[in-house]
Amino acid sequence: MDTSNKKVGQILQAAETLFYRYGLKKVTVEEICREGRVSKMTFYKHFRNKDDLILKMMRALVKSSSEKYRGIMKKDIPYPEKVKEMIRMKLEYAEKMSSDFIREYLEIANPEILSFMTESTGESLSMLLDDFRKAAEEGWIRKEVKPEFIIYFINHFSDMMKDQKLMGLYKDPAEAIAELINFFFYGIMARDKK
Repeated sequence: MDTSNKKVGQILQAAETLFYRYGLKKVTVEEICREGRVSKMTFYKHFRNKDDLILKMMRALVKSSSEKYRGIMKKDIPYPEKVKEMIRMKLEYAEKMSSDFIREYLEIANPEILSFMTESTGESLSMLLDDFRKAAEEGWIRKEVKPEFIIYFINHFSDMMKDQKLMGLYKDPAEAIAELINFFFYGIMARDKK
């Protein structure tokens, strides 16, 4: 393994751990370097600044979650089992994240990061729409639920997470995410398909 790749991996892992625990704003480059056991010189050799690190971390996370999702969808199991695995995957991510991380993630203002988020979200939603259409054709999704409505609903998850009145119903964002995901997936599933 290339030593520089190993160092980048250490930095990304340290950043993910600290960001998830304390949020994006509170964590400093110094803390990331200490957690990742690398020097600041090594950090700046690979990243322009903390925002550059956040962008690269998000790219890695999107790639990883897309690969996991694709792996689930390729399995030779009934669609409801795939849905259960997707829910487990989403809940695992949500359980790692502090409320500060989720809130700050939803409030990111950096144009480069926002552009990436918009682009990757569009690609993910297009992939999901194709999969929902296929599931609907196979009878796994209720006939009266349009796949395009499902995508519309997914697009509004972040708006719901920003709604303080809604968030006040839950002890933490992870609990709210879990309920939204369960409500969503089990709400679209056909009841009579075995």
